Amino acid sequence: MSAPAACGWTAVTNTPLWLSVSPPGAGTGAGEAQFVASPNLSSSPRTGSLTIAGQTYTVYQAGAPCAYTLSAPGVTVTFGGTIAASFGVTTATGGCSPTAVSYASWITVSTSFVGTSGTVTYTVAPNPSTVSRAGAVQVGNQIFTVTELGGTCGWSLNTYGALFNSGGGAGVVSSNSGVLTNLGDIIAQQEGLSYTVQGLTSQFQQYYPGYAVSSLAGI
Repeated sequence: MSAPAACGWTAVTNTPLWLSVSPPGAGTGAGEAQFVASPNLSSSPRTGSLTIAGQTYTVYQAGAPCAYTLSAPGVTVTFGGTIAASFGVTTATGGCSPTAVSYASWITVSTSFVGTSGTVTYTVAPNPSTVSRAGAVQVGNQIFTVTELGGTCGWSLNTYGALFNSGGGAGVVSSNSGVLTNLGDIIAQQEGLSYTVQGLTSQFQQYYPGYAVSSLAGI
């Protein structure tokens, strides 16, 4: 500051909660006043002031960034998904209010946060594929990774047995509704029959009278 050599001055804080004047806090003539601003532990900016030689000196301090810590870095779930699972969120900064954001359409999230801690609740839809998939949930500066396993391969047969006469024959197992046609082809090859799928059951009975119609229900 500038002041006549014979003029004395003092410096005092008007915001003692976080602004303090360093000693000596007084002088004569030109000189300097030193002060200290304590760390701002809130996300909100704040304003304080000093009075130096009768003049107001204003101090502006930015809010602290909202940095978060997650209770876990991620999770792996089965192909059936999960409903209303959760993980914890904490921060050392007051005034923060994070909102979780899902970057996958199959993950839905909601956030509950009070003070410096909270919870993110998430639901994972079932995985319709046999291939595993991964999605991300962001909370402030943190990423929570969700890995969902693929489903297992399931198989079923259209028939669970075969009928042959004493002469034997070839068998075909189909994984679709063409099993009757395949069975008809076998009969045509073995017995020289012409057939239609609709008439297969009656022809089968005619040439294999030992089997009732109900015997063909599983074919």
